[in-house]
Amino acid sequence: AIKAFREFLAKHPQSGLADNAQLWVAEGNYVLRNYKLALEEFNKVLNYPQSSKAPDALLKIGYVHYELGAYDKARKALTEVQERYPSTSVAKLAVARLDKMKKEGR
Repeated sequence: AIKAFREFLAKHPQSGLADNAQLWVAEGNYVLRNYKLALEEFNKVLNYPQSSKAPDALLKIGYVHYELGAYDKARKALTEVQERYPSTSVAKLAVARLDKMKKEGR
């Protein structure tokens, strides 16, 4: 799937679905536990102005930092999700991860 989404991005970089394809490239790497590459790919989603996928990408950036043991960076990204996108499902997920980190002493 990652390969197909990369091909789509190469052929259609200006598509209205490019941000979505980029998110799936990142998500594929996250699922495969290629966390450093996933982090790079999620950050690319944030380069699309007005992307509806930005909240999801920022949440996953927090998750990736958590997986990499970069708890300060994870906390920063998750707090940003909570502040920028209040009362959304991604904000609730960010709060849940922040609570988990607190309980773990991280």
